[in-house]
Amino acid sequence: MDKVAGANGLEGVSIECANLLNNGIDVFMKQLIGSCIELVRARSRHGKLRHETLKQQLCRKLINGVSVHNHVPGQSSVIPPETNSISMQDLKAVIELNPCLLGINASLLHEKINSYDY
Repeated sequence: MDKVAGANGLEGVSIECANLLNNGIDVFMKQLIGSCIELVRARSRHGKLRHETLKQQLCRKLINGVSVHNHVPGQSSVIPPETNSISMQDLKAVIELNPCLLGINASLLHEKINSYDY
């Protein structure tokens, strides 16, 4: 580890300093990723509400006197848990909504993040 630090011009940095920096980065990333997760969950819940409304409307309709909901082949009553991914677009949205998450250099970091194509 000392050789890697020395090769990168970081010789003489104490373990305590490295740990402090590592913990700070950890907190920063958890806040940033946590905000993205909240955004994705909110969007997912909104989508589920629309899906549930459509599903309820479909259940009420009869085709040739038969309820579609009760007779869909291969439909299971167990719904698998949904997973959602966080995208660069989500990160950009979070930063637009809460730029102070980026800290002191928010404007510079905001520009760098916006320069990435997704």
